[in-house]
Amino acid sequence: MTPFQVLALIALGGLAFADAMVLARNWVQPGWSLLRPVVWLLAAFAVAYPDSVTWLAVQVGIRRGADLVLYLTCLAFVYVGFKLYSQGLAFERKIAQLARQQAIAGATKGGQISEVIQPHEQNSIRPLAATVEEGVDDTPLVSVVMAAFRPNPAFLAAAVESVLGQTLTRWEFIIVEKPSELQAGPLLDRYADPRIKHVVTSEGATLVEQRNMALSLARSEYVAVLDADDVCEPRRLEEQYRRLRSDPEITVLGSQIRVIDECDQVVGYRRYPCDPAHVEQTLPRWNPLAQSAVMYRRSAVLAAGGYQYTHFPATEDYELWSRLAVAGARLANLPEPLVRYRIHTSSLKSNHVHGILRGTLEIKRAYWRAKMGPKATIRYWLEHAMLLVPDGLVLAMHRSLSFRA
Repeated sequence: MTPFQVLALIALGGLAFADAMVLARNWVQPGWSLLRPVVWLLAAFAVAYPDSVTWLAVQVGIRRGADLVLYLTCLAFVYVGFKLYSQGLAFERKIAQLARQQAIAGATKGGQISEVIQPHEQNSIRPLAATVEEGVDDTPLVSVVMAAFRPNPAFLAAAVESVLGQTLTRWEFIIVEKPSELQAGPLLDRYADPRIKHVVTSEGATLVEQRNMALSLARSEYVAVLDADDVCEPRRLEEQYRRLRSDPEITVLGSQIRVIDECDQVVGYRRYPCDPAHVEQTLPRWNPLAQSAVMYRRSAVLAAGGYQYTHFPATEDYELWSRLAVAGARLANLPEPLVRYRIHTSSLKSNHVHGILRGTLEIKRAYWRAKMGPKATIRYWLEHAMLLVPDGLVLAMHRSLSFRA
């Protein structure tokens, strides 16, 4: 077997395996998609055993040009495979567009989310202390929102205490928790602060529903997101609130981030573009906003339909930023690191690497495929190739390329 045949076999076998895994994990395409891995395998067989193809050509009466028949057969298999692949992508785009249209159709009524949030009968809101005295203006300047599920007690305590230690003190903190064996309630009861509200959903609530519920409960126009394992720097709320108040054209404002490990040690930094034009140019390539570091205008996000993307985990923010940017919103980042972003083995992103990658690719196809330049296109196809790489290696590569010492 020649080196060319070996390389061709590896490539075609990898394509067959990748297609089979995608179909197994993401069963959203019609039945003819089953032909895709079969076509790749047939093409691999034709490359590995060319004599069989030429023999078949002779048997059907083609005695001259049997080698040409072999090459044409291989090309036909490859063409059909890519044709089916492109049809599959088109089908996925239709599914994504339909989901967005259905969500937007029932998104906002009178400034409140209606159908995007599915209210649960078991939901309960419990303030952690008595409300402030009547007659005192308790309207918060900023609403901090958090979605929690199986929170690590030490990480959650650090996150809550980082909000309690903010230089801007007129805030409310809404924690929407999905029930689990690790409950946030006992830990939160230690903080006798009326500004903290703990919301418990039903067991079937999704992450998107948690985020939308927190958004609907927020009383301030300025909403800051914080994940349950991350930490705010003391001036985060003040700096972001001041910038959004002074620049009404900005809808979403993030910041740079420090990367910390499970022991709270700084292990790197993540740099994001700052000005809105640069952020918009970056969106077709990668997500230039760290969700746990953003503050946004509540009215604008409600008008856009809130969080909607549920196909794959931990990519709902990238879809929201893309939807807002396509609609003309301006997104930016502050140049200072205002959040410490924690990486650990039990995080959502650490355990759903390929799902996040597939979600990222689907969002790019839906919003940015026609606007991709050469760099974005190369990255897009490299991310497709990364679906063939083990999760751990993909995660290690991402961290080494994204987080700077």
